[in-house]
Amino acid sequence: LAEAGTALLGMLLAHATSPSFTYFHAWSAGDVLVWDNTQTLHHSMPYENDGSVHRELYRTQARFSSPAGVPPPPPPSPRPARPPDDDDEIFCDCGWTRYPGQSCVQTRGASGFPCWEHCCSEQQPR
Repeated sequence: LAEAGTALLGMLLAHATSPSFTYFHAWSAGDVLVWDNTQTLHHSMPYENDGSVHRELYRTQARFSSPAGVPPPPPPSPRPARPPDDDDEIFCDCGWTRYPGQSCVQTRGASGFPCWEHCCSEQQPR
């Protein structure tokens, strides 16, 4: 049964990542790319960087209401509190992430204050 499931997942992934469903973006200065994580498989490509190129990433998140006539899903069950592991991302209130022992990925929080002063005092491992 596990082998059949693995084979099915392999077929689905091969189909979803076939050239007819694949988009490759050739980046140019000033480009902005937006995608819907609920509908898209995406990944980054390895690249050479000698330190002279600065890569800046921003994440936005939207909350959508349910379509008319569709009841909203139940709220998620709260997770038991536990200290974060070294490989847990910590999601800050400002929408950025960091790992335990590191500063936030961004340099400024939503209010303009440095993120680690603005929101990282409340750490939420996910």
